[in-house]
Amino acid sequence: MASKEDLEGRLAVMYVEDEPVNVLMMRALFDYRPMLKLVVARTGQESVDLVASCSPALLLLDLHLPDCHGADLLKQLRLVESCRHVPAIAVTSDRTFAHRGSGFCEIWHKPFLLFHTLDRIDKRLLPRRGQTTPPTRRIMLSAA
Repeated sequence: MASKEDLEGRLAVMYVEDEPVNVLMMRALFDYRPMLKLVVARTGQESVDLVASCSPALLLLDLHLPDCHGADLLKQLRLVESCRHVPAIAVTSDRTFAHRGSGFCEIWHKPFLLFHTLDRIDKRLLPRRGQTTPPTRRIMLSAA
């Protein structure tokens, strides 16, 4: 099985999302966690094509993708050996989605709550590596 760390020792997190604004927001969040590498796929098929090469330690899946539903995509990704036991989180604005029994370990609702999302990333990934949570710098959002 391939290592879940890249050549720089960073864990990969695969984010499957078709909305560019959401991708930008997640990239900005991951700037605060340089020990993690965000791998973005914009469709379900693109994620299937990428998943074996990046061996993610965490899957973040939008539910409403242009080519499939995120719950169906998760079933397909579970067929890939390196993803069989990787934690998967549904990332959606759909407040009616019940993730129990879907294979997702939790759900993150859009729009993202910045500090909550960073905290959940830390709790899902960093303790397993024996790392302490890095200090979170003040995040300034500007409408300018």
